[in-house]
Amino acid sequence: MREQGGVRSVGGIAIVSVLIALASGCERRAGGERRGGPELSPVSLPDLSRMDAPVQEQARQRHAAVTQKLAAGASGADLGTAFGEMGMLLHAAEDHDAAEPAYRNAQLLMPDDPRWPYYLAHLYKSKGDPARSIDAFKRALELRSTELATLVWLGRMYIDQGQPDRAEPLLARAQAAAPRTAAVLAALGQIALARRDYARGAGLFLGLELVRDKQ
Repeated sequence: MREQGGVRSVGGIAIVSVLIALASGCERRAGGERRGGPELSPVSLPDLSRMDAPVQEQARQRHAAVTQKLAAGASGADLGTAFGEMGMLLHAAEDHDAAEPAYRNAQLLMPDDPRWPYYLAHLYKSKGDPARSIDAFKRALELRSTELATLVWLGRMYIDQGQPDRAEPLLARAQAAAPRTAAVLAALGQIALARRDYARGAGLFLGLELVRDKQ
């Protein structure tokens, strides 16, 4: 993540730190019980003054679009996607506290979509909450059991928590699906060294170097 023109950006795209507000004008909170729908977490529209004028305008346009969806009684998936995308923007801008309720609303509205528990898992990881991060990764894996990134990240979380026996089966599944993935080889090598299986560790790290040389 890097700074461009006073605004953080990822992959060259400016990231706007903004959340959804229910009412227009000076109202700064959204969520609560919706008629015929679940109770959503309240979210807050952050201070936009630190952003450049074009980004502030983008934030206001995004806010107005979501407000219209709420007022029009948008469908669960439609509204959930709006919350989730807003959470992604805030997360990329490292506004973790503001991103969390947006992600939770998205997950509540779209319980079968693995994106939201996956992003929540990364958010909890960034906030230093490994237990909630692991639970969220597990939920994402339940929804999409073959997702390589989720297998690797959950495996790494278990390694970091000193639970290699839980990590290894996940990483083995990842290796079977993508045997030349650097992150998988590195994590399995770390487990091997922790067990003092130096021959296996050396082989895995040699494979890792060969993969990196070809990149």
